[in-house]
Amino acid sequence: MGGNSNVQIRDFRLYLSEFAWITPAGEVNATVPDVTGWQKDGTVLIDLENGTGHCSTSGTTDTNSQIIISAPPADATGLSFSVGLPLAQNKLDNGTSEAPFNITAMYWSWTSGFKFTKLEFTDGTNVINFHLGSRTCTATVNCTEEMKGRVTVSGVDVGKGIQFDLAEWFNGQTYASNTCMGNSVGDATLCGVMRNRMGMNQSTGEANSSNARGFEAR
Repeated sequence: MGGNSNVQIRDFRLYLSEFAWITPAGEVNATVPDVTGWQKDGTVLIDLENGTGHCSTSGTTDTNSQIIISAPPADATGLSFSVGLPLAQNKLDNGTSEAPFNITAMYWSWTSGFKFTKLEFTDGTNVINFHLGSRTCTATVNCTEEMKGRVTVSGVDVGKGIQFDLAEWFNGQTYASNTCMGNSVGDATLCGVMRNRMGMNQSTGEANSSNARGFEAR
């Protein structure tokens, strides 16, 4: 990571949805059961901070690092999913909704929608805050720039997990304090690359799985 591997995660939470197994015949939708606190209506909240150490300022003690979905078909070669929420879920009221849609730290009041990804890290000197969510939204469910990524991970099977490699995602970028928000705040080049690597075209806000970096089967 820009020559510095001594990185501490301050916060890492993201919503994943629209899961589908990849087969030779095409995508097969995966069933995502409700799990109290973490999975609801096909969406999963991954929460990798625990409210201690570097995470103590904004974190919670509860964590979730697993996705519970239906078993893959026998001929499945991978798993595809969205980094973000479907439009209808993105417009839920976080003050009245059930978990995992009631997390204040994952909500943007200025755009009346959720942060799809909240990733904050530091090397002890520089801090990068990366918050990803829909832009140019109206009070209804419409957002002209959805900013929802799509990721395809090959080799996912029973007994294997999905790992996010922060170094791979950030590879080649200059490490300096910066903030990347959905309203285009931050360095345009750096933030654009980081958004693209969540599986989208950041210029249009449309999904593009070929841009995704850092997600891999382990």
